Amino acid sequence: MYRLIVITILFLSFASGHAQDMGVHFGHQMFGVFNAKQPLHGVSLGLDIPRTGFITPYGQVSAFLPKKDFAGTIGQGIPKDPNDFFNINADANIKTSTFSFEVGTIYYIGGAYDYGFSGLFQNSFRILFMNQKVDLIDFDFDKYTFEPFQNAGGIGFVLNTSLGGGLKYTFEWGSLYALANLEFALYGDRLPSYYFDEFGSVSPFSFSTRIGIRRELDFSKSGERKQIRENNRKERQKW
Repeated sequence: MYRLIVITILFLSFASGHAQDMGVHFGHQMFGVFNAKQPLHGVSLGLDIPRTGFITPYGQVSAFLPKKDFAGTIGQGIPKDPNDFFNINADANIKTSTFSFEVGTIYYIGGAYDYGFSGLFQNSFRILFMNQKVDLIDFDFDKYTFEPFQNAGGIGFVLNTSLGGGLKYTFEWGSLYALANLEFALYGDRLPSYYFDEFGSVSPFSFSTRIGIRRELDFSKSGERKQIRENNRKERQKW
């Protein structure tokens, strides 16, 4: 998780080296796959570094609450006692912890990044990592050796591209925002159980929402720079 935060900071710093007024955003995020199980809920933390008052590259990391699902019979138990000739079924749950790293651009419509009310248009790429851990149900390791039918658990990932929109309003202390996105899976491997519907099918489409706050940061070291920023805001108000 910490590595993803560092990668986000470095990416945005290089991508927008001339940016003057960074913003740090934090909020609730929901992610779900169409026609599948209940969506995930988590939190997002990211950086916004405006290229202009109306175009802002951003990056963020998100962590979602773990999801536990019944995986069924995934293997068998082989008796350690040579006098016991009967194998048993090994049932298990799969506990999935999901994290994501996202980069994209937000375009502000009808208002500037750091002033008043604005409509938002967003495009982005996101990679989701799913850490899947097998939890055997009532399995006695003292009496049996677990032998899986196939590989279970491990790390899965999905690469998504997305388009979305939303609203933002900036106060003196920062901004409130809300975004909703439609995501399309470009590639995936070792998909977790929450991607599948009741018939075992997978949709390439997913959705996400993000609601939160953003704090605009001013790293000015002089009153002159602060005055320039204030003048820019007044000009944006006229637009």
